[in-house]
Amino acid sequence: MVRHMLRDADEAPGTVLDLGMGYGNYGRVLRRAGVTAELTGVEVWAQYRNPRWDRYYDHTLEVDVREYMHEASASSYDVLLLIDVLEHLEQDEGQRLLAQMRSTARVGFVVSTPVTRYPQPGWYGNPHEVHRYFWTDSLLQGEGLSCVRSSLVPTFALWPPLARSAVYVWHR
Repeated sequence: MVRHMLRDADEAPGTVLDLGMGYGNYGRVLRRAGVTAELTGVEVWAQYRNPRWDRYYDHTLEVDVREYMHEASASSYDVLLLIDVLEHLEQDEGQRLLAQMRSTARVGFVVSTPVTRYPQPGWYGNPHEVHRYFWTDSLLQGEGLSCVRSSLVPTFALWPPLARSAVYVWHR
């Protein structure tokens, strides 16, 4: 995803911000793909902390992404990742976060979110896992994002058993 977004960039990213890093899977993916950028991860649920955080990230912060982006609005990163986070915010919070990401990203950002309506409760005691808003292609395109991939993925819900998840990018 990051490679697709950076195909027109003049140089490799120097900084990457992973908003809602969870277990740190994307830090691992980036490092294994040879990304050497300074990698910062932000995660609200401290119980997700595991050895990947320290192994793959240069900096980790245990704070809500909304709070971090509000306080870090003067900062900037080359690339931002928002992977499976947007659906956990109310629509107005998500729109505000996307606007902050547009003003923060020097190169661009990647968003991955389900675009199928399906409920999800908090998992493993994590109240932040609840799906609060269901984004559509047209809403995300209205935010200036372009869809680069869409696929069916299994859900943990009784219905639907599969959901369409999509990856969007925004370039400066």
